[in-house]
Amino acid sequence: MNALTFLKQPCLRAEVSVEENDAGFALHLRSSTCQIEVNAAARLPLRHLFSSLVAGLEHAELDNAFGDFATEAREVIDQLDRFGYVTEGGSFAMPSDLVSSSVFMRLLRGIADENQEQATPAFTAQLRSGVATRAQLIRYAVEYYHIVRLGPGLVAPLLNWIAEPKLRADLSDFVGEEWRHDRLLAQSLAAVHLDPADIPQAAMLAPTFALIAQLGVRATLDPLALAALLYIYERPNPIFHELYAANCARVGLPANFVEPILRHASMNNVGRHEDMATLVVEHVCPVAPERAEGALADATVAIQHLQALDLALGRIGFI
Repeated sequence: MNALTFLKQPCLRAEVSVEENDAGFALHLRSSTCQIEVNAAARLPLRHLFSSLVAGLEHAELDNAFGDFATEAREVIDQLDRFGYVTEGGSFAMPSDLVSSSVFMRLLRGIADENQEQATPAFTAQLRSGVATRAQLIRYAVEYYHIVRLGPGLVAPLLNWIAEPKLRADLSDFVGEEWRHDRLLAQSLAAVHLDPADIPQAAMLAPTFALIAQLGVRATLDPLALAALLYIYERPNPIFHELYAANCARVGLPANFVEPILRHASMNNVGRHEDMATLVVEHVCPVAPERAEGALADATVAIQHLQALDLALGRIGFI
């Protein structure tokens, strides 16, 4: 990459003066000087280059104006950029095709709804058929515990992106509400004689790790993508939990195993999870189509992680 990779129309900074001397050209910027030594053949095209850079030089003009010297001209511009002698001289019009928050949320809902209609995951299908095993049902609780325990810490960097006081306060409350929910899920594990302290993180299923890793990365790098992930991951799914509870009862798992899981799911159903995602989207948008497309692609990847987790749970053996 070079200066022309980033600058639409490189031009000399207003404070730069160019002095032609016997050795070539000296460029002065405040207390610094950049001396460019040239041979006789390069003197004329360089004089033309510096003259053109005063007003700014479009990329396409380089080949037309400098012909065989265009490569050398690019190298000179790149070196001047490294030392801070050139800047952006072009003007950027505000794009007219920015994606609004309402359009983004409509597209996000469409992705989620389409997946719900088309998905045929293994574990959910087994729940629906009433054939899920005790091992699968307990392993689901273990994976759920990993996500609930690690989730708040992974999402917390989102606060670094939010400066608006009320939204920042609401998001702080949201993250705070999620802390220690793992204690609720630990009650489920205790009901089947599992101690969370004896369940190493390294034992989590690969799709669970991919899911939480995606949350952590996007919370740090892109609040819009994280909002899309929160919408996908926290979307209420009461039918799934009804089927899960029925299968737990069928295999004889105790009520104090399933009740904490259902209680936590009900917190998501009546809580502010989708509202928080929408508020973050409204805060970030409008955005360029490319950024919206990237965030929506993250939502699609999140759905793939959930499908992979469902498939992995469906392969758990019998105990």
